[in-house]
Amino acid sequence: MWDFHDGNEAVRLEKGIIATRTFFESMGNPTHLNAYSVGEERFGEIVDRLQARKVLPLGERKDITSEKVLEILALAR
Repeated sequence: MWDFHDGNEAVRLEKGIIATRTFFESMGNPTHLNAYSVGEERFGEIVDRLQARKVLPLGERKDITSEKVLEILALAR
């Protein structure tokens, strides 16, 4: 999407994350959970809802488990 070619895969991925975050924030959309008043105390509820909807595991490879979701949420604070 962003057409980055320089650097290894990790560098290109990081550039993509930064570009995507910058894009959304430039339109006034916060990109961290704390901006939406979603604290760590809600993480279990989020995972429970995903499990109740039978959408776990997530991802195109179905390798994002409930444990990974909790890790991702912690990083998104």
